[in-house]
Amino acid sequence: MSTKIRPSFRALRGSVRFFKRFKWAGLIGFMAIGGFAIAYASGLLTISNTLNVNTPSVNLFAQVVASTVCPTPPGGYTDNALTMSWTVTQGSSQTQDVCVYNSGNASSHNLAVTFNPGTSSGITMSFSPNPATLNGNTPLLVSITLTASSTATAGSGSTTTIS
Repeated sequence: MSTKIRPSFRALRGSVRFFKRFKWAGLIGFMAIGGFAIAYASGLLTISNTLNVNTPSVNLFAQVVASTVCPTPPGGYTDNALTMSWTVTQGSSQTQDVCVYNSGNASSHNLAVTFNPGTSSGITMSFSPNPATLNGNTPLLVSITLTASSTATAGSGSTTTIS
């Protein structure tokens, strides 16, 4: 004797009712997630900053580095303008490191770092150490932190000068 298996449409009808009932909740949830993604992306700033190295009475050279260890000079160091690109969210900060090398003489040099935001608004930079004493023939790691306020806007012409 064989038993026939018949599909239960009663269970299927229940799932259809479930999806009809909650389709609006799913749509609203999807829209909320999409709105959050758009709000996050609108708060993302990309700021290009030119790093200038001024050589007043000593020969200063710089190099943007990806670690907290300065490479042995002279390889990679330059006295030309360097470009630093920053991508920060409004209300946050990002730190990049630069190695500065005094090849001019054996005496020390008081190092100063200054920042000009250009047409950007709501951004500041801090430096560590600043000011600092840079000994002759010794590289020094300078950490530069860009902070964007919650209302910051990206512009152009942003410069940082090491002298």
